[in-house]
Amino acid sequence: MTDERISRMSSIILGWSLKIGKDDVLYIDGFESALPLIGELEEKARSRGATVLRYVPSESADFELLRNGTEDQISSCRII
Repeated sequence: MTDERISRMSSIILGWSLKIGKDDVLYIDGFESALPLIGELEEKARSRGATVLRYVPSESADFELLRNGTEDQISSCRII
């Protein structure tokens, strides 16, 4: 069940702020903590006919890479 506040916020972002519609492309770059909002934005943007691209790094995977990765592995990845 989606929090009503997240649902309203995503509607405002897509409809009023961005005016997302058919054939638009929406790129979302966010964090795991924002996944509820990101998921709602994706769902609503697709229902409006937009293409959605997103990048949500895994904070736990980044931590694991930094803790156990080699210098080559770490230097080849984008870590925020």
